[in-house]
Amino acid sequence: MGLRSAARSHVIAWRKDMERRGLAPATIRRMLSALSSLFDYLCERSAVTGNPVDGVKRPMANGTGLSAEVRGLCVHSLRATAATNALSHDFDIAKVQEWLGHANVSTTCLYDRRKSKPEDSPTFRVKY
Repeated sequence: MGLRSAARSHVIAWRKDMERRGLAPATIRRMLSALSSLFDYLCERSAVTGNPVDGVKRPMANGTGLSAEVRGLCVHSLRATAATNALSHDFDIAKVQEWLGHANVSTTCLYDRRKSKPEDSPTFRVKY
């Protein structure tokens, strides 16, 4: 089977096989995300007509190992931390903008927390 003939049913069968083999939910999500990224790229290049991963239910995490009591910790605070770290290490803001998927660089600037105190960030208060 080639990529062009991959259907949503193939992706669902693959996900069920990973679940049957006992892979961690986080691993399954990462693998589905990687496959989705590949199909998004192929769609942009007109190599395939659709992304069969779209709409496939991804398993919820049973536990991240992070303390759930951290006030303000969410996906956006983690994205802001990643963007801030990249900018702190002299990444070009245009590359960070592309990486975050922002249409406008002013949105990316909102994620830049280099002028904030680290103690103010929810990710600073996470106990690992």
